[in-house]
Amino acid sequence: MEHEAYRYADPEFVFNTNVQNVRQLVLQEEIDGILTEVDSSDVNAYVLRYKGQETPIVFCRNSQVRGVKWPRLSIKPFASEYYWALGNVLLLDNNGQKILVKDNAHIPHFNYSNGGWSLLLGATTIEVSDSLLSDNLVSVSTYENELTLVRFPSSYQLTIPMEVFNPPVVPLKAFYKDVFLDAGIGLTSRKSLAAAKYLGLSTEGISLPRKDATVEDSILQNTIIAGDENDTNGRLLYPDGQPRYNLLFVNGGSSTTHGKSLTHVARQNMRQFVGNGGSYVGTCAGAFFATNGYDDQVEYPFYLSLWPSSMNHTGLSNDSTGMFVETESRLLGYYDFGADYYVSNVRHNKGGYPASLPSGTEVHARYDYPDKTDVHQQPCLWCYKASQQTGRVVMEGSHPEEAADGERRDLTAAMMLYAMDGVGNTPIKGFLQNGKTRMMNLGSEANEPSHTKLGDLQCHHFAVMIPEGAENISVRINCPAKGDFSLYMNRFTFAYPDYAEFVSSNIGPHPSLSFSSLEPGLWYVCVQCKNTVETAQTDYGQTYSDPLGVLNGLPYQITASWQQPKSPAVIHHVKHQVNDKKVTYYGLDGRADPSPQSKGIFVREGKTVIYFK
Repeated sequence: MEHEAYRYADPEFVFNTNVQNVRQLVLQEEIDGILTEVDSSDVNAYVLRYKGQETPIVFCRNSQVRGVKWPRLSIKPFASEYYWALGNVLLLDNNGQKILVKDNAHIPHFNYSNGGWSLLLGATTIEVSDSLLSDNLVSVSTYENELTLVRFPSSYQLTIPMEVFNPPVVPLKAFYKDVFLDAGIGLTSRKSLAAAKYLGLSTEGISLPRKDATVEDSILQNTIIAGDENDTNGRLLYPDGQPRYNLLFVNGGSSTTHGKSLTHVARQNMRQFVGNGGSYVGTCAGAFFATNGYDDQVEYPFYLSLWPSSMNHTGLSNDSTGMFVETESRLLGYYDFGADYYVSNVRHNKGGYPASLPSGTEVHARYDYPDKTDVHQQPCLWCYKASQQTGRVVMEGSHPEEAADGERRDLTAAMMLYAMDGVGNTPIKGFLQNGKTRMMNLGSEANEPSHTKLGDLQCHHFAVMIPEGAENISVRINCPAKGDFSLYMNRFTFAYPDYAEFVSSNIGPHPSLSFSSLEPGLWYVCVQCKNTVETAQTDYGQTYSDPLGVLNGLPYQITASWQQPKSPAVIHHVKHQVNDKKVTYYGLDGRADPSPQSKGIFVREGKTVIYFK
C-alpha cells in the first residue's frame, strides 16, 4: 500500500498530514507488528516506539526559537514528578522505565540554528560536537529545514548531568584516621585527648610551643596544614579536597595568635576540610577560631568563619562553671550525665558565648554562673551544620576536654561523637559508560575532583546504569603506579568496605568484579586505595615516611563494560525515491528493497510511504 506523495508548500500541513497518516495506520492490526506507539501532540516533534525496542525514535521539526526536549535523564535517582515527554507520550530509557527529571529548570533542550546543533541546559549552552553525538546519539539528520530525525543507538546509555543527580544520603565513612588534634602555635600544647583514648579513636596532630614559637615552628606548622611538594594538599585533605580525617579538634589557648600563625592557604585548607564534609570541635580558643570574630571585632580576618556569628568573652579567668544540658539535646543520646542533665566544675579561662544565634544553630548546654548575670544561662555549648555536604561544627566556651574521667570527659566524648556523626554526605565522582575508560589521574592543583587521584585509605564512588539483558558485566581497575586497590559494589546505595554486596577478591593494581548478569538499574561502585604512609612519633606530632607518593594520590583507570543482546534494528536512514516508473523502498535495516518483504515507515521531504504485505 502506498500513500500519494504530498507536494504542498505549507510545511505545517505537510508535517501534520504525515503524522496523522502514521497515527491512523498504527491503529490497523497489520502495522502493529512494527510499531507499539506513535505520538505527535508536541508541536515540534513526534515519537515512534518499535516493538522490542524500548528506546524511542524521535522525529522533530527544526526550530530557530523553540527546542525539542532531549531525553538524557534516568528515572532511577530522582524523587520529584517531572517526566520526559513529547506531547503526552512519556519517553522510556533503555530499561523501559519512564524518564524522570528533577525540575523543569534543568530540562535540556536540543536546538538547531545557524546550520548547527546546540544543547541548552538552564542558562548554559553547549555546542553539540561529534563526540557528544557519538556518546549519546547515532545521528541527527536534517531534511530541508523541515523535519529532523534524531536516532538513538539500540544500546542507548543514559547520561545524567551531575548538577541534577540526587545520590543516596550516606555520611562519609572512609578516612585515613579519626581525629587530627590541633595544638599548634598559640594553643595549649596538648599531645592527646582523654576522650579520644576513651572512645578508642585513632589520633594524629601537631603540638608546638604556645609562646615564643620560632620561625622553624611556623614553617613546620604550615607545612603540615598547607602542604609542600610531597603533600600538595596538606595533611587534612585528600588530593580531591575531601577530608582525610573525620574530625578536626582545635584546643584552647589564644585564638588570635593561632589564627595569625597560619598562612592563608592553611586557613583555607581548614575551611575546605569542613566545607567538604569533615567535622570540627573547638573548645575555648578553638570555639572562637571557628567564628566570624569576637566582641567588637565581629569580622576578624584570621578566623575561619565556619559559624556565621561572633562570640563575646565572659570576663571569667581561672574559674569554673556548671553547665545545664538542654533536655532536648542530642548529646543525651550518647551519655545521660548522671540523669540530672548537669555537669559541674568545668574549667573556664577567658572563654565566651555566642553574640547571636543565627538560623541553624543548636544550643546544647548553658552556663550555670549566677554570680555574673550577663553570663548565667548563656549558651556554653552549641553546634552548627551549614548543609548536608558540610561537616558539623561543635563549639564549647570552656574546657571539659582536660578531664580524664567522669562527666566532663563524657561531655567531651559526646561532643566528638556528635560532630563525627555529622560529617558530610558521600559525593559521587561520575557515571561509568559502557566500555569507556575513565581516567583518574589529576593532582590537587588541577582542581578537578571528578578526575583526581586517590589518596591513602580513601574511597572514590561512581554510579553505573546496567541495562536490561546485559551480560558478561565487569568493572576493572588499572593502577599504573602499582598500588593496592579494592573494588566494592552495591545495588541501591553507596558501597563501602564495611557495607558492600560485592567485594573484589583480589587486592592490587588490577582488582576487578565480574558477573554473568546483574539486576538492571543503577549500581554504585567504590574504589579504595589500601596503601598508606608509615608514621613515627616526634615531639611535635608525627612524621611520615614512604610511601610518601600516596599523599598526592595514586592515579588509576576504571572501566565498566558489558554485552547486550542485539536489539531490533532502528532506521539507519530515512530514504524514499519516487519517479514515473519505479519506487524504491528502504526497510528497517536500511537496505534498499525493490520488492519489499517486510514492513517499513519512511518520512522525507513531506512524503510518507508505508508498505505492508
